[in-house]
Amino acid sequence: MALTALSTAAYAKIMQWIIAAFEAGQYSVMYWGPAVVLGTALVSGVTDYLRQTTIQRAVIRTETDLQKEMFSQLVGTDLARLRSEAPAGLAARFSSDIGLVSRSVKSIMSSITAVFTIIGAFAMMLTIDWALTLGMIVVFLLALAPVTIIGQRLKRISRRTQNQVAAMTSSVTEGLSGIRMARTYRLEEPLSENAAAVFEGLFGLKVKANRWEARLSPVMELLGAVAVAILLFVVGWRMKLGTISLADFTGLLTGLGVAISPARKLGSTYAAAAMGGAALERIFMLFDSQNTILDGPRTLDRAVGRIDFEHVDFTYPDGHVALSDVSITVQPGQRVAFVGRSGAGKSTVFNLLPRLYDPTDGRILMDGIDTRELTLASLRDQLAVVSQDSVLLTGTVAQNIGFGRRGATRAE
Repeated sequence: MALTALSTAAYAKIMQWIIAAFEAGQYSVMYWGPAVVLGTALVSGVTDYLRQTTIQRAVIRTETDLQKEMFSQLVGTDLARLRSEAPAGLAARFSSDIGLVSRSVKSIMSSITAVFTIIGAFAMMLTIDWALTLGMIVVFLLALAPVTIIGQRLKRISRRTQNQVAAMTSSVTEGLSGIRMARTYRLEEPLSENAAAVFEGLFGLKVKANRWEARLSPVMELLGAVAVAILLFVVGWRMKLGTISLADFTGLLTGLGVAISPARKLGSTYAAAAMGGAALERIFMLFDSQNTILDGPRTLDRAVGRIDFEHVDFTYPDGHVALSDVSITVQPGQRVAFVGRSGAGKSTVFNLLPRLYDPTDGRILMDGIDTRELTLASLRDQLAVVSQDSVLLTGTVAQNIGFGRRGATRAE
């Protein structure tokens, strides 16, 4: 990155040397001048190719690692936490949020070269005229104020946009999964109207973000023009006084031109970083959530099979009371059926047994041991579940059958 920036910034000094040689009547410059320019361009091109491929690989690696860590975090998260947000909304973080973070990382890594280029260009200019160069640096620093304001605004809008993307994903998923019911009861129109409202909300936020991001370009363009205007005026005045040469003027103008383009890129980078920061906050919310269902200190190799519910109460996070003072004893080998209306708590009983949730009050015993004292692995290894919800995972039928016992042979 530094070599790319240095070779680009070197044009300012090279042009000064070439013009000075022509002014001094050293016409051999017509031979070595083009060679130096072409050599510099070759170095810049090769190093820029290496820079881009390295950055892209790093960005893709970051994206992949984040997705793996996010999924591992989600599958190990308490069920109550997972149920607090629609699955489609969580899935949106793997695409939309990760996409913004990737764009942000790529922009930031690319901007390192831009920073080196600006530093190199001003360093070359300082060797030509330090006072005038310091004035140009002050003009460039003035860009920080509007860029910061725009970036902060974009971060707030981006946070709202990502929430709306999650709502859109949920709306589409729910609409398509319930399409049979919608058609049976002729609900296509209200379903489409609800989805359209979500789409329009997302449209408005995207337009607002685009409007703020578009302001960066004219701001940077104006500041670049101000810098060039000041340079032309001051250099013209000093050339009139005879205190600066045409070669120095050419070198300063070339250096300023080299610095302006990466300075514009830094403005765009700040905008991308602001939006990526908002997406990263949503991702870190997953990592920051603390599990309440934790391993106990004891293990159970092989359960005899006695189950006891002792005065168990359970209330869901939304306040719904599912069980109240429930006491049950199931002996080894005994068959028990739970019968009741929908919402009576039948599924809750079976969710509590493998500790998908913990009781609000009371305790559950397996072979006389409180299930909260057992490791989750040893507890769940004692259980087999045939759920009312049919889930077919990606893969073959054989892989689905053997999913609960990894490494099982075909015969098993």
